[in-house]
Amino acid sequence: MASHELLQGLIEAIVAGSAAIVLVLVLRKPMRKAFGAQVAYALWLLPPLAILATLLPAATVAVERMPATSALVLPAGVAAAAAPVLPAIDIATGLLALWVVGALVGAGWLWRAQAAFRRGLGMLLPHGDVLCAQTASAGLPATLGLWRPRIVLPSDFEERFDPAQRALVLAHERRHVARRDSWANAAAALLRCLFWFNPLFHLAAARMRHDQELACDADVLAAHPQQRRRYGDALLNVQLALQTAPLGCHFGFGHPLKERIMLLNRERPALRMRRAGMALLALAAGATAWSVWATQPPRTQALPATGDFTAEIEYSRDAGTPARSVLTKRFGESFTLPGGDGRAISARVQPVRLQGGLGHDIAMQIAQDGKQIAAPRMVVRDGQPASMRQGEDVAGHFRGMALRMLIAARDPQAALKGARTLQPPPAPAAPPAPPAPPKMAVPPPPAAPAPPPVPAIAALQSGGVDQASRALHPPRYPAEALKEGRTGVTVLVVDVDARGGVTGVKVERSSGDARLDLAAQEAAAKWKFTPATKKGRAVAGKVRVPVEFALDAPVKPAAG
Repeated sequence: MASHELLQGLIEAIVAGSAAIVLVLVLRKPMRKAFGAQVAYALWLLPPLAILATLLPAATVAVERMPATSALVLPAGVAAAAAPVLPAIDIATGLLALWVVGALVGAGWLWRAQAAFRRGLGMLLPHGDVLCAQTASAGLPATLGLWRPRIVLPSDFEERFDPAQRALVLAHERRHVARRDSWANAAAALLRCLFWFNPLFHLAAARMRHDQELACDADVLAAHPQQRRRYGDALLNVQLALQTAPLGCHFGFGHPLKERIMLLNRERPALRMRRAGMALLALAAGATAWSVWATQPPRTQALPATGDFTAEIEYSRDAGTPARSVLTKRFGESFTLPGGDGRAISARVQPVRLQGGLGHDIAMQIAQDGKQIAAPRMVVRDGQPASMRQGEDVAGHFRGMALRMLIAARDPQAALKGARTLQPPPAPAAPPAPPAPPKMAVPPPPAAPAPPPVPAIAALQSGGVDQASRALHPPRYPAEALKEGRTGVTVLVVDVDARGGVTGVKVERSSGDARLDLAAQEAAAKWKFTPATKKGRAVAGKVRVPVEFALDAPVKPAAG
């Protein structure tokens, strides 16, 4: 298990245990008053139950697995010039190491307290079915031990208590043994060690042991209802446990004893009330465990992709937060894209051969209120994102829809076998020649010379392109388009970060040939730009860049 996963589990246990402790601290006195001390003591089962509930497996959400796309490989010279990256400090590992050290220190401190109390008793001699210490140590009588719990009495037990009081004290300690309260104290000590940094767990351990003694008092007085006064005298005669054993049960635990003595006069609730209290406790335990389990974040399980390709889709409206989804479909299968505002967007993907590689022809239909309003089409390379926007910029804000898709085939080689070669769009028909002017007897006066034509690229050029990077990575004229004589101007909108790097390239106006548009996008993605400035600082922005594809004019032979 990774360190961050272990740390996350520890945090969940802390939150669940702390919430359960607060709940018990609030309910213990009302529950004791209504249903008795035994039900109030049983409430302390909720914190460990809540902590254990965090270990239950969380709900599983199955998601489709995205296929791996090709990685970017840098040239050897660029990779060698890169500065070494220093390893980051793993905060999760450091926090876990601190937690382990604190838990070990806490366990050592509790073990030392247990051993010191045991050494202070001296030699223990058998005294009937109990043990008797050689000193009148404070904290006795008590029950010590886990596997074989034994009752330990002080050396002056016979002198300090009369026969009736001695019988009540032994009945109290035997009740501890019968209920295995030493194991409850051991569990509380373990939680104190694991959550040593949380004061709620230390407070809860003290309150739990106090409720433990009150529950034992109630059990003894239920068996001896006429001995309340003698039981109170026995509590007053005991030496309070100023130094207690973390795993022991002390008859004189708690200071002051006022609450214990005052509760001796309270009548035990009726049997039906005690049963109602236990039923309510069981309901609270189930609700606590279910609440802790339900609040855990769901665990995702990646399923193997089914279908021919996987589409990663982002749809947004009016530059809002995009809605993301991942779909796995088959080629030629119509599917619905995530939309909104009453629009239904359907798409169909077909594999095509694009410049010797795999591409995807995406045909879409956009309908609103049952009527088709647009039928856009995109051709993209396999594993590369494509973007489309429909709308306009109003006062610097985009109004319309934006769609981003990334199509990745599960088996590109198999998709290429059945793919058709992308046919270029038909060339636009030449405009008809203007009619010849009528013949005139008198020749017209010579017209003024027409200004030289302005290239289309000059009228569209804007943005700060680093000409050195543009010259280093010029657009590659597709061979097939060059043979067919295809020309045109592709207008790109390039997203530029504050360092001049390219973070996204979109086609704002097509050249009329998908091959030329794709070549322009590939080249622009490698360029550097001069970013815009705001208050003297470089900021991210958008740059409109035209890329012209034109054929060289034929060279005329020199006269003479």
